[in-house]
Amino acid sequence: MASYLWNERLFGMKTKRLGPSILASEVIIPITSAAAFVKKAKKIGSHFGVEICIDSYIIDEHRALIMSTFLCDSRTKKYYIKIPLVAMLTKAAIVLGAEPYGLGLWNAAFIHSLYSDAKLRDLKAYKAQADPNHILNPGKFFSVAAKGAPGLVFRPAVFGPSMRLMLLMAPVIGRVATTFLGKEKKVDCLDYELSMHACAKCGNCVAVCPAYL
Repeated sequence: MASYLWNERLFGMKTKRLGPSILASEVIIPITSAAAFVKKAKKIGSHFGVEICIDSYIIDEHRALIMSTFLCDSRTKKYYIKIPLVAMLTKAAIVLGAEPYGLGLWNAAFIHSLYSDAKLRDLKAYKAQADPNHILNPGKFFSVAAKGAPGLVFRPAVFGPSMRLMLLMAPVIGRVATTFLGKEKKVDCLDYELSMHACAKCGNCVAVCPAYL
C-alpha cells in the first residue's frame, strides 16, 4: 500500500526522466477555478517555450491540489529565466482563489495568501516560544533570510507586485529569453551524464529509474 501511494503521489514527477531537470508549482485551488487555471498555466508556459504538465488530486468536493510541472535544464543560463515561472504560476492560481501548497523558500513571499494577519501573529508567537534559537527551518517559513537584493525581492510587499508585472510581461520576457538563449534541446536517452543529472532522489530508484539502471 505504501508503494502504491508513493507512486501515485509522485506520478507527476516522473516526467523528470525526460529532464534533465524539473520545476513545479503546487497549489490548492477551488475546483470551480481549476479549469481556468489550467488554461492560464498552459498559456503562460507557451510564452516561455515550455509545456506545462498538469497533475491533479481531488481533496474534497470543493478543492483540488494541482501540480504544474515543466522540464528544464539547470546547467543552462535559460534555467534562471525559468525559475520565476514557478512563482508566476503560483501567483496566477492565487488570483483565481488558490493558496500555495505549503511554504518554504519557494512560497515564503505568498505567506499572506495562506494565513490571515491574526493567524500569522499566533504562528510567530508559537515559533518564538517553541524554537527561541531559530534552529528549525531558519529563514524558510515566515520570510527568506537573505541579505541584499534577494532578501528585498522575496519580501511579500515587493514580490507580489513583481509577479503581477511579470505575468503581464510574460509574452515579452518569454520571447526574448527564447530568442537569445534558444529552445530546449531534445534529450538523448544515451547521455549518461544527463541521466545522472536527472536523478530526482525520489527513493523509487531500484524499481523504475533509468538513471539507476
